[in-house]
Amino acid sequence: MGRSDDVMGIRERFADIGEPDDESAEGILSDLMEAATLIADDATVQIIEPRLTPFSSVIAFSQFRSMHRLLGDATELLNRPDEALVDFRKALETCTMMQHLPELAITHLGLAELLLYSYPDQHAEGIVHLGYAIAK
Repeated sequence: MGRSDDVMGIRERFADIGEPDDESAEGILSDLMEAATLIADDATVQIIEPRLTPFSSVIAFSQFRSMHRLLGDATELLNRPDEALVDFRKALETCTMMQHLPELAITHLGLAELLLYSYPDQHAEGIVHLGYAIAK
């Protein structure tokens, strides 16, 4: 992929994103969150995650992606697997209800990775979610 430098260049344009008076829109924040989790930029994720959390219960989908899935990715990266598990499960509920198959597949994949790496006792469930991700 090799786009980490591009992502970091874009991120630098939002130097004040962690400031209380920053007025970046939820869409901008969710885009930055997605990019930051993909390149494992935990510093950016730590800044954005608390700002997006309030939207998780209000907005089911942002720009055709699940806010809970984004938060699951973020909290997994920040080594908070219990929170990630809750967010991924909520994302599954929402994606299933809305029949959003691409996001559902990505969520199954995220949940599978979380279960396989962080919950060895739930390995079998992780394999099931991996199968769903591949099938969708």
